[in-house]
Amino acid sequence: MTPEELYNDAENALKVAGRAFYPLEREMLWEIAQAHGYNGTFPFERVVWAYAALSPQQTWSQNVQTLKRMLVCEHDLPFENPGTLPDAAYKAYQSLHGVKAVKGMKVCSFARAILGDPNAVAIDRWMLRSLGHGSDNCTDAQYHRYEQYFRKLAWEREEEPRALQAIVWLGMREPTRRLL
Repeated sequence: MTPEELYNDAENALKVAGRAFYPLEREMLWEIAQAHGYNGTFPFERVVWAYAALSPQQTWSQNVQTLKRMLVCEHDLPFENPGTLPDAAYKAYQSLHGVKAVKGMKVCSFARAILGDPNAVAIDRWMLRSLGHGSDNCTDAQYHRYEQYFRKLAWEREEEPRALQAIVWLGMREPTRRLL
């Protein structure tokens, strides 16, 4: 199914879940930060960027567990990060310390969507598959073209682009496992 078909055929519950996805991620991160040592000594946005930095090639639960360990460890190196890509863990560590280490388009879009940017569209492997891209990676030019496609699709449906992206993402993943 195309992203347009996935959105048009999505049940209302899936659309509600997609619209709530990024605000709930932000709320979850705030609660994790508060429960695991975040005391307001640095901007909360750093926690979001660290979480986003951990996202490539990892499961949601791995990202959450690694972030919790980083917050409890008071962000000191060396940091043990079993199962996390070393570069991602280091970028997360840098993010917690205010360094703009995250550069990838998908990761930056993911963080911006969590932080409330309604126009942020995170193009990951599931979004590429929805487009019939044929690979789990794309060029920068393709990424920008796909972002514009999802934004146009969202605007035509009077939907926030980040919400439409989340609805399609959930729709792509739903057949393979239950998320909701």
